[in-house]
Amino acid sequence: MGATGHEARPDTRRLAAETSGGPRTPARQLPARPSTDRDRIPRAWQVLRTAGRYRLLAVGSATPFPDLQPEAITLVVEGAVKLVGLAENGTTATLAVRSAGSIVSHFGDRAAVRLSMVAVLPSAVVTVSGPRVSATLRDHSWLVAPLLEVIGGGAVESDHRLLDHVAYDVPERIRRALLRLAGLFPSDAGPVVVPVSQQDLADLAGVSREATARELRRLRESGAVRTGRSRIVVDRADLIAD
Repeated sequence: MGATGHEARPDTRRLAAETSGGPRTPARQLPARPSTDRDRIPRAWQVLRTAGRYRLLAVGSATPFPDLQPEAITLVVEGAVKLVGLAENGTTATLAVRSAGSIVSHFGDRAAVRLSMVAVLPSAVVTVSGPRVSATLRDHSWLVAPLLEVIGGGAVESDHRLLDHVAYDVPERIRRALLRLAGLFPSDAGPVVVPVSQQDLADLAGVSREATARELRRLRESGAVRTGRSRIVVDRADLIAD
C-alpha cells in the first residue's frame, strides 16, 4: 500500500462487470450524480494533487491513521472509499462514502481523529499531510475559498441526514440513503452496483442492521435490488423511490 513511482490506474470497472449478472433493464429514476469536488474546483484539485502523495488501495485496504489527522486532505482520484468512525465506547460506524473526484478533509481541533478511510473499490488516492496543506495554503492563499466550499458541502450533507432522521420513518430513511449511494455510482446501460454492505447502509441511514435487512428483503421481492457480499445491486430505482 506504499507510494508508487507512477500513477497506475486501478481497475474500478471489474466489480460492476463481475456482479451485474448479465444485461438487464437500466436502473431508472436515479438521482442525478452530484458534481464532484474535482468538477467544481478543478484548479484547486490540481494544486493539491501535485502537493500530495499518490498511492493505490486494494478493496478493504485502510489508509494509515496519520493521514486522517486534523488538517490533512485526501483526494479520491479513482474508485471509492468509506469513512469509518470509532466511538469512545469502541463502536465503529460508516459515516460516509466518497467516490472518485471527492476531497476528504477534517478541519477541527488538533486532537487525534478517530477516523479511518477504507477502499470499497480498487482506488487511487492522493494524501496531503497537514504540514503540506499549511505550506500549500501559504503559497496559494486563493485555495482557502475552495476548501471552505468543500467543508461547507460536508455540513450541508450532515444537515440533509439530520432532516431525514426527523422527517422520515425507518424504511424511507433506508431507501433515501440507498438512492443517494446509487447516485454516486451511475451506470449508463445496466444495473447500478453500490459497493457497500448492509451494515454500511444501516449506519448511513442511522437505523439498525435488522431494519435494513427487512427493507432490503422487501426491495428484493419487488425486483428493485439484489444483494451480495459487500454490494447492493440496484435494478429498479423507480421502485425504491415509490
